[in-house]
Amino acid sequence: PGWSSQERLRLLADWRSRLHSCQNDHQSHPVFWGLGDVMGRFQLPLDPFDRLITAFEMDVRQNRYAAFEDVLLYCWHSANPVGELVLRVFGAFNEQRGKWSDAICTALQLANFWQDVSVDALKDRLYVPLEDLKAFGVTAQDVFKGPAAPKLRDLISFQVERTQKYFDRGRSLCDDTPFWLRNELRLVWLGGTRVLEKIHRQNYDVWAHRPWLNKRDWLRLFWQCVFWTAKRA
Repeated sequence: PGWSSQERLRLLADWRSRLHSCQNDHQSHPVFWGLGDVMGRFQLPLDPFDRLITAFEMDVRQNRYAAFEDVLLYCWHSANPVGELVLRVFGAFNEQRGKWSDAICTALQLANFWQDVSVDALKDRLYVPLEDLKAFGVTAQDVFKGPAAPKLRDLISFQVERTQKYFDRGRSLCDDTPFWLRNELRLVWLGGTRVLEKIHRQNYDVWAHRPWLNKRDWLRLFWQCVFWTAKRA
């Protein structure tokens, strides 16, 4: 708080410069000393970290997204690198798993967007694509303020249905990775889809009540994880 956009971007540029040199020169900075060591030991590529910084730069420069493809591009930078890094640290990354991971991470980011519509409104941020607002006959102010009129419910329903397809696309990752990682991934997948289910159960009204996972939800998720059934091809 209190920093200008220019100052934020300057500091992010400095962070990127440190990232690019951290394997050779950590400049006495503890974060990059640790990161350079981890990147070397686990043979982690620079690109996922670089994309994360780009996501922060996008946050500074942009608070609206014209099309769904623009939102997906943001997810490619903000969420997908995290899944790739987890797989690489566990020695479980390959091209196919990377694709499944990207689908799950994108879905998690999207689910968070629809969950936090009212929270993001306080920051003048809107991740619902503007093309969708036009298609459903609503405005950004409608989305920011609510209440959940039929058109707004239909808009969120459309986003939830679209997001579920990404979860479904990546579900095979939860059965294909080494056994010591599977339960964690299954809980992540179940948690994300549970958020979508809760949005559905409250008739897509994310304005009156923000959907979140309570203790009862977590008990259910652990139960579902224990009795997880692999998806058949």
